[in-house]
Amino acid sequence: EPPVVPPVNTARPTVSGVAQVGRRLSARPGTWDQAGLTFRHQWLRDGRAISGATSATYIARGADVGHRLSVKVTAKPAAGPSGTATSLPTGAVRKAGASVGLKLSDTTPRAGQRVVLLARVGTAPSTVEATGRVVVMVDGRQVAAPALSDGRAKVVLTLRRGTHTITVAYRGSSSVAADSSSLRVSVRR
Repeated sequence: EPPVVPPVNTARPTVSGVAQVGRRLSARPGTWDQAGLTFRHQWLRDGRAISGATSATYIARGADVGHRLSVKVTAKPAAGPSGTATSLPTGAVRKAGASVGLKLSDTTPRAGQRVVLLARVGTAPSTVEATGRVVVMVDGRQVAAPALSDGRAKVVLTLRRGTHTITVAYRGSSSVAADSSSLRVSVRR
């Protein structure tokens, strides 16, 4: 009776998808020299096992930012020893993108009138939540730093006569990139 040998990987496993927080990565087992194998997966961050990440898919998260992900596949035959192979690593995982939007309750207010500034930090992918604070500046001077709630913040402003630049800046988080947006408003007498 010939010795039982473990399956041998002939084309390494692969990872497909975008290496970005909130995006799904999928593992393919590669090619093996035996048929009828079952596969187990272990996702790796810089070559080290990620606790609980044992599915054929993995959604990148904040702890992965700046690190490279790969997957180790274990091929198990019906009988005998298993074989293992590891994919090449992805590029460094990037933060989710951010897009700051802002809107004034009145785009042509009078001097001294209270206007509501609504700021929204959208993310891509949208499954990742922007957290923390935004900084609100009028003509380059910080006037507020409200906390985001569900990616939104509201500030009441009272402006002097003249043309002003209102900027909302999101500094980013461990999972989401920074972004800012500005608008100009002319305040009448």
